[in-house]
Amino acid sequence: GAQAKCSQGRATLEAAGALATHLPRVLDLESAISEMLAREEAERATDEVDDRIGECDFKAARAAVLRASEAMKGAKMPNHEELVERLFERVQAAEAVQAGRDKAAKALSDAEAHMDAWRIDDARVALEVAVVALSGVGLKEMQ
Repeated sequence: GAQAKCSQGRATLEAAGALATHLPRVLDLESAISEMLAREEAERATDEVDDRIGECDFKAARAAVLRASEAMKGAKMPNHEELVERLFERVQAAEAVQAGRDKAAKALSDAEAHMDAWRIDDARVALEVAVVALSGVGLKEMQ
């Protein structure tokens, strides 16, 4: 009985030793899988930034930038700070363009109201505001 117990103990030790030799590979694999999943999440979040910009939902776009940033860190992407900065700049530029469009739309609406009331000078001023706002939008869109 004692001999069987002894050989069983030896077999357990050998099995543990074999597992220990595989452990670094298992951990490497686990790390690689984790980085791969993080990279996929970073891609999804980056795509979502563009989707939210397209919907003019800038708050959600910024939230997606933060998710992309965390995922890029998890993926150990070497230039992630630079990529995140570019994503934030895209959101800010789109926001500025939208603000210019909104300002131009309001100015055009004001101009129309002034023309309907035969306030021609006021209408001209409102049209000039619209032109300036739209030219600003054009410049921002070209950047």
